[in-house]
Amino acid sequence: MLPSLEQILEGRKEEEAYAHFCYYILPYVVGRSRWGYMLRISSRKFEWVASISYEALGLLLLENSWDRWTWESGRTKEQIREDAQKDQPECPPTKYTVKQGRKKVPRSSSGWTNEGIRRFRELAEMTTKARKEEEDKLKESGNKERGFNEYFFKKIKEEYEVKQKSQENEEDASKEDTKMPEVAWLELND
Repeated sequence: MLPSLEQILEGRKEEEAYAHFCYYILPYVVGRSRWGYMLRISSRKFEWVASISYEALGLLLLENSWDRWTWESGRTKEQIREDAQKDQPECPPTKYTVKQGRKKVPRSSSGWTNEGIRRFRELAEMTTKARKEEEDKLKESGNKERGFNEYFFKKIKEEYEVKQKSQENEEDASKEDTKMPEVAWLELND
């Protein structure tokens, strides 16, 4: 089940919700190829996979468009196409960006409002603080407590294994569909 925006914004306090955000949203912020590469070489350090800026930007993007995305998810493709034809679609506006259509937007902000820029800074501070608190907590416990790093990498492994198994099942099914009879294969090789 999809966590709520409030749960995700709680950060590492809501491990399950935050891991969901990290698995499904952050790869698109970081860049999928860089994300995969960083996961392979990270030595189980989440901060190597996603910087504070990437993490804060991912949270900001999610918060900025949450109402619009949840609204769109309840609509059919036909309804969305009809709305696109209208001058004033009924969908909720984004929270921290301004429409860029014909309106000139200052290049320095790239469409983000001042409130959005302030919110990015707050989210970056929140992320920095959460990482520091977790690091201190682990040091105090002599690294005996399970932190978000361990939880996140465990969830990544589980998700990856489920995805791999699903892909293998799809490949097996497609091989069965395209499998040539043994005799035909032998004739092709002669």
